[in-house]
Amino acid sequence: QQQLERYNLDSLMDGLKEQLKSVVDKERNGIGRRLGEARKDLEEAGDQAEHLQAPMQLLEERAQRSQETLDGLPEGLGGAVKELSDYDFMDPEARQKFQELLDALKQQMMENLFQGIRQQLQGMSPEDMQGLKDMVQALNQMLEDRAMGEDSDFEGFMEQYGQYCDPDRPASLDELLEQLQRQMAASQALVNSMTPEMRRELES
Repeated sequence: QQQLERYNLDSLMDGLKEQLKSVVDKERNGIGRRLGEARKDLEEAGDQAEHLQAPMQLLEERAQRSQETLDGLPEGLGGAVKELSDYDFMDPEARQKFQELLDALKQQMMENLFQGIRQQLQGMSPEDMQGLKDMVQALNQMLEDRAMGEDSDFEGFMEQYGQYCDPDRPASLDELLEQLQRQMAASQALVNSMTPEMRRELES
């Protein structure tokens, strides 16, 4: 609730739900329109109607499955979006509007995440920054000690800097290095997904 109030996500979610409802309504109308057009073509086919029976049956079966999917969408926005992400839209415009919804959702979430990271960085005190620098220096020393075949004193490092690894504290230096590699990859992926303006601001 604090996050919702902080970033005014309540109004954002309401807007996204309205967009999602519009997408679903457009898809329902598109399904009905395709069925109507196909049935009209079948009626006007005359002697060729027999050859259209099988495609018509396939279309009706697909339309029924689509309607059942739409009828069974979860009430929550997240569940509905996840369900529709794997859904094969029958109406091109509904598909396009859903993609626009996804893009808007990703952009808004990225903006909120960026603001949180920026505030966290701006809120770091000189003591916080020095503690982080000391931790990095100690980590580098551990790696140098290991490279030289010496004791890396992992236990001493964790005793002094373990809070930086919470909540999943590693049990060994190898686990710590694996954890750091995963975090670095995730951080790089996050930075890559940001706009150039966001990256420049965080770098500064």
